[in-house]
Amino acid sequence: MSFLWIKNGRVIDPAAKRDSEGDVFIANGKFAPSLSAAQKKSARIIDARGLVVCPTFSVAVPAPSAYAAKEKLALSIGRITDRGHGKNQHSIIEAFRATAGNPDYADWRLCLVGGFDHRDARDAAYLARITEMAAGDPRIELLPNCPRATVNALLAKSAIYVHAAGLGQPEDKPLSKACSQADAVIVYAFSSAADVWWKGIENKLTRLDRLQVWRLPTEVAPALAALAERSMQLQATVQEGGLTLSSTQGSVQVDPIRWK
Repeated sequence: MSFLWIKNGRVIDPAAKRDSEGDVFIANGKFAPSLSAAQKKSARIIDARGLVVCPTFSVAVPAPSAYAAKEKLALSIGRITDRGHGKNQHSIIEAFRATAGNPDYADWRLCLVGGFDHRDARDAAYLARITEMAAGDPRIELLPNCPRATVNALLAKSAIYVHAAGLGQPEDKPLSKACSQADAVIVYAFSSAADVWWKGIENKLTRLDRLQVWRLPTEVAPALAALAERSMQLQATVQEGGLTLSSTQGSVQVDPIRWK
């Protein structure tokens, strides 16, 4: 038999909810809980100090036929305001407009739906602002105070649902609703309060089979922000479950942990 002993690595096992430094043992091509003293003597040893040791991350997605009725439409739903719990429509428009001229996104559309109080001067000014930002790009559509039937129709046919809330964490009811409408819902948690949020909501999300929740290390967020620049181009390299993003500003290593 052949034995492999991977030592001193950061072992990440989402299924076992493990993220700690330790050793991994493989006996005859299969994971083993441990090796005997004799087996350790004959084992091939790999020092993984400073490296992440984890199983392959698999992302479950529906069969291609499940997307047959979907359109190349990115949809955002939320109150049209720049106050707390707004959906940052201006940031979504700016990001989408950055794709102009790229043939890969030429036939994609963006639709922004949300409640709007025309009596509120501040909200009216924000609507005017994002309307001006969207002007000149026929791919972008704003639908303030549209009928509920229209919202449901857009949810049913949109390929991407964009949620760009700047404050707080998503609650279980909006996530459940998203899972009932979308083929896949993915949440990336990155704030320092994410662990507390997950501890309080985990049991409420166990039945949502279409939901994935990934934890990004908190310290990665400012490093990623440092890469941001107008008309930026990022190069992404995926290897052994880790992601490296590179640009002219530098590179950032992202090692996500799957919580669900």
